[in-house]
Amino acid sequence: MTTMSKEYAKLYARDWRKKNHVKFRTYQKTPEYKNYQREWYKKNKAKADARTKEWNIRNKKRAADLARRSHLKIRYGLTHEQYEAMFAAQDGLCFICASPPTKWVGLCIDHCHASGKLRKLLCANCNTVLGHVGDNVERLQKLIEYLETHK
Repeated sequence: MTTMSKEYAKLYARDWRKKNHVKFRTYQKTPEYKNYQREWYKKNKAKADARTKEWNIRNKKRAADLARRSHLKIRYGLTHEQYEAMFAAQDGLCFICASPPTKWVGLCIDHCHASGKLRKLLCANCNTVLGHVGDNVERLQKLIEYLETHK
């Protein structure tokens, strides 16, 4: 296949996918297509990884946004809109200390490790403290007593 015909085939395929968006999306969800993708990736791992890396470099903001949305969905079952609603409900502040998120670290989603239930948004410091004490109320009470006696 010549370079010109490869380019034409690529444009034709892209145009067809745009015109047949619903049909293509339905096909993408089939096990046959997923197996095809899996096999193609195994054969072309280096090419696929290079293509992904290039895309991430060209689209830094979009890549970061997609990674954040994916993390929220996979880890907490939250959509970006649900997170934004929680953020707005707390006026963009940590629920415990009322500090705003830093430039580098946003507010963390606090959750119960036993049940998985989401609680509130916390700054990194408050979330770390809860993590270190293992959500243990007695331990937190002892820490408070310790701080009060050793002022």
